[in-house]
Amino acid sequence: MTSPTWPTSRRSRAARDELLRLVSPSRKEEGCLRYETHQSNDVPDAWMMLEDWRHASDFKLNKSATRKGLVGGTQFPT
Repeated sequence: MTSPTWPTSRRSRAARDELLRLVSPSRKEEGCLRYETHQSNDVPDAWMMLEDWRHASDFKLNKSATRKGLVGGTQFPT
């Protein structure tokens, strides 16, 4: 078992927080089979979202809600 190493820059922390904030509401959406956030072990600022959806329409609805700010919507600091 390993402990996560969280990013230290303000922008990286904001990205991490926003991505993790998407997990719970996305998992509750109809058609969500899997929604995971992964951080690179080699590049702390590299993230991957692993998603499985029952239908393409469920995936599109999730992306639409995310882009409209219904899920997440944080502006990352520069």
